[in-house]
Amino acid sequence: MFCRSCGTEASGNAVFCARCGAPMGAMPGQPSPYASAPRRLAAYLIDYFIVAFAVILPWFLVVAIGRSAGAFLLLPLIFVGAWLYHALLVSSRHQGTLGKIALDIKVTDEAGRPIDFWHATGRLFAMMLSGFTMGLGYLMYFMTERHQTLHDKVAGTLVLVKSATPEHMVGSPRTSRDSGWVVAAVILGVGFFGVAILGILAAIAIPAYQDYTLRAQVVEGLVLAGPAKAAVTDAVPKAAQWAQLSSESLRLAPVSGKYVARLQVLSGAIVITYGGQANRQLLGKDLVLMPAIDSERHVVWVCAFAPVPAGYEPAFPNPMQYTTLPRKWLPTECRG
Repeated sequence: MFCRSCGTEASGNAVFCARCGAPMGAMPGQPSPYASAPRRLAAYLIDYFIVAFAVILPWFLVVAIGRSAGAFLLLPLIFVGAWLYHALLVSSRHQGTLGKIALDIKVTDEAGRPIDFWHATGRLFAMMLSGFTMGLGYLMYFMTERHQTLHDKVAGTLVLVKSATPEHMVGSPRTSRDSGWVVAAVILGVGFFGVAILGILAAIAIPAYQDYTLRAQVVEGLVLAGPAKAAVTDAVPKAAQWAQLSSESLRLAPVSGKYVARLQVLSGAIVITYGGQANRQLLGKDLVLMPAIDSERHVVWVCAFAPVPAGYEPAFPNPMQYTTLPRKWLPTECRG
């Protein structure tokens, strides 16, 4: 290796010239130690889709089985999982996430040394700054001598090819400028794909949250129905026919709630009508709890669209026709 300033020959691992003190660095034609834009972009997209898939899949499964509340309980786990995915891998011996490992690049400090867990955590949160600038923070790659993005500058990190050493960086020349398609790809990767993933999450989360709030309001009616169910169950052995069982005959006080306009017993069946402060989509809708008896006049309650147990006869034939609430807003045991 020869000094680029004075031409003095030096050992291969020398950092500075022994004669003039200039940094040795890379000789002309030697590959740059800094990761190219296409490799960084490809690594970023791999990680983006890994994390997005890990978020969307469990969220979709939880919502699909009717556990909207569970979907929101996943939020803290999602953030913790994304944090640990980045911070643990970047601070490991691999010095990079799965995307960076696949593209054979690594993250180091500005001296080319590995970074620890908390340094990696700081870099992850600094990435938010690059995102908040509509992706312009990523385009700083093309404007800095060592190809640092905004979050690299903030965190004091570099992204290098796997084989790079601290000695390779001293005085290393800038890599050649990448063509315009790379800039466009970065913008698309950060902008289009980011918006697309957020759009998918919003499309899942917003309806799921609305269904969750509607189910919570519906549950109030089931809670208020407890005393009426007990009164009907006690009266069945004494009543000759279902028509004898009503709110008046059972001497039940009028029942209403925050989301329930009224609750009444009609021929043994409990009819819950929603109103008050309930969501407008629930207003005027009915949820019917139907009693059914076996040969020994034991009572079971059939909620909305749930099937009548074998051996039991409901107070009214085809009891599911009386509930006007959509299945998706009902508790699982009422959907049938």
